[in-house]
Amino acid sequence: MQGNILVTSHVVRLVLLQARDSLYQQLALLTQMPVNGLGGLAGDQMNEAAETIATELLDGLHSIPIECVSSGWATGEIDRALIS
Repeated sequence: MQGNILVTSHVVRLVLLQARDSLYQQLALLTQMPVNGLGGLAGDQMNEAAETIATELLDGLHSIPIECVSSGWATGEIDRALIS
């Protein structure tokens, strides 16, 4: 469950990043101004790259215990299932 939530949140971030970039490109075409020339609209947010999001996702997935990832159960539930 934890992995599903983590993956979903990062996929949403990637989709929003792509949508924002697309909107900036459309705005640049309409105003005939380069994307870099949009100044405060683009700001530092343009610096967040898809690679950063993917790296954070990978780090987050590595932090989930393998028992939870392999079965989809919480760690305690696996122990109880093995004992019974």
